[in-house]
Amino acid sequence: DNEDEGLKPRYLDRAALDTPSVALTNTMREVLRMGDLLRTMLDRTFEALQNGNSEQLPQIKRSDDLVDEFHEKINLYLTELSRRELEEDYRRRCSRILSFTTNLEHVGDIVECSLTDLISNIVQKNIKFTGPEMVEVERLHQCTKDNMELAFSVLLSGNIENARMLFEQKIEVKKIERTAVRNHQQRLREQVIVSSEGSAMYLDLLRDLKRI
Repeated sequence: DNEDEGLKPRYLDRAALDTPSVALTNTMREVLRMGDLLRTMLDRTFEALQNGNSEQLPQIKRSDDLVDEFHEKINLYLTELSRRELEEDYRRRCSRILSFTTNLEHVGDIVECSLTDLISNIVQKNIKFTGPEMVEVERLHQCTKDNMELAFSVLLSGNIENARMLFEQKIEVKKIERTAVRNHQQRLREQVIVSSEGSAMYLDLLRDLKRI
């Protein structure tokens, strides 16, 4: 539809390939737009979880098609750029952006193929998590979003301190997930849980967020 058309890649000007600095700036504009799409997808899944309403979830599937298109077109553009005579710094930046967008495309797949279906099931089966469980999921969700912002900042600026912080945050995410799983297992032992199905879905939710 027209809305989707407006979201498609639009800055990958082939005429700019003769000027690598401009071509890479164009590419970064598209990478940031790809990131905006992913943030919206992630937000919509959690709005569905919080509101118990899965109406917006089909849109996520369409958004992932757009994420795939961004990945494909950025890949082709940078591959063509890398065939030119480039300074080593430009070649390295090409490689970093290609790696980054491949990871973003993988995030889109996790959200679309796993997280969306999982939350759709949770909503349809009216599975309710306990207050502490929702707090832990929200903490992991917020941490995931913050780390995405930090990752984009590192890609844009190359700031070493931010890169170090991002590495530390990766360890922090694992800790948050492990603690949430441990607390959940304790609640299971105390039988403060709705169902075994709900328990499995909760653990899958934590796992998907850690993967993202």
